Amino acid sequence: MHAMALAADGSKPLEAVARAREAWRTEVVRGLREMRAKLGLPWARLRSAAELAEDDDDRAVAEDERLVALLDKGLVQPLAINALFRALIRITNPNATAAFTRFFPLGLISLALAVPSRSELRCSWDALSLGNKCCDDSLAPDGPTEWEDAHYEAGKALLATGDVDALRDWARHGIPSSLRFDAWLALLLVAPSHDNALHFDALLGEVEAWDFAIDAPLRADINATANDEHYFVFLDLIRDVALAFVRDRTLPSLLALPGISLVDPSSGAAYPPCGVVPPEGLAHMIAPLAYLSSAPDGVYSVFRALYTRHLVRLSALASGSESLLTLAAAFETWLAELDPVLAAHCTAIGAPPLRAAFPWLVRGFSSFLPPGQLLALWDRIVAYDSLYVVPALAVGIFTLRASSLLECASPQDVAGVLSNLSACFSATTRLDH
Repeated sequence: MHAMALAADGSKPLEAVARAREAWRTEVVRGLREMRAKLGLPWARLRSAAELAEDDDDRAVAEDERLVALLDKGLVQPLAINALFRALIRITNPNATAAFTRFFPLGLISLALAVPSRSELRCSWDALSLGNKCCDDSLAPDGPTEWEDAHYEAGKALLATGDVDALRDWARHGIPSSLRFDAWLALLLVAPSHDNALHFDALLGEVEAWDFAIDAPLRADINATANDEHYFVFLDLIRDVALAFVRDRTLPSLLALPGISLVDPSSGAAYPPCGVVPPEGLAHMIAPLAYLSSAPDGVYSVFRALYTRHLVRLSALASGSESLLTLAAAFETWLAELDPVLAAHCTAIGAPPLRAAFPWLVRGFSSFLPPGQLLALWDRIVAYDSLYVVPALAVGIFTLRASSLLECASPQDVAGVLSNLSACFSATTRLDH
């Protein structure tokens, strides 16, 4: 893997990406300011004693009623997926021409970026080849096989030893659901500590005491999970984790890529305190982690580590390795290599593959796969310490549905073919496909 996204000739990160990132930051900050002005809210407001004396359930109802009123005013997400997509495909390098670079774009990403080759992936991801067993090969309720029992016992033993390198090799064959929480903590280098619970409780105190303008779009995002049959029962936990996240001042120094934030003129501090404007779909990234632990502080510890190490990259316009830009380029490159006819056909009918795959990439497939399949995918992110499994799965879905996609005559037809991804999952988690 590469330390940073490079031009195809190996040169340093393109200045075009830096310019695009600054333009995107300006757009997001302007959206934040317009949202705040439209809602008539301060960036942060200390709740009154009367408000704090209200019953928690009554306050939650009042917050939801206020949110409905705000939505009627035209509340928008400051960091919306569609806007991010437009910003991504606008990036061009005016100093490079095809005649000079001999680079001809394979899709919507017009920069020549170095991405891992498929042969490199096959070597690095040997555990995903069909010749090796994985504990989640079958999601049918047939009970564990003898190999799965042995794999489970091996995982328990490795967790007891604290050997992270050996645990990572083991996890590449899948992680049994009963070991997932402890395994993820170990692989994400989160040390179990009572301090984690104290930190989360302190953040909940901040949620109780302070009302943030950014809470409005975030609450709208949270409430969207109430309509999901897999997650509605976890709504309170998702709300606590999401609202605590934006108030966590320890996050900026932990982010793998810098997020977008602004400076609160009243305090001179970064806003929101977490150092990153929460992207659309953040609540759906939190939601599946509710299946890992019933303890909100435990869920928060895992999400905090997973987001700062990996998920932040999915909404970052940057030239770093495994940034959204590089992942999108990898998707287009691999698909064009595997099935150039399919890629060309989708583009010709006005449905370039990246347009359909982009929501999958930017959300890491959250809200597109049921919890069991999504967590099995994220097992690979954690085990391989890499997000390239996300575009790899996206390519697998396209190639698996190739025959149906080649019969499509419009973007609407393509959307229909790709509307149910769960049926594709088992067949596309192996590199051989």
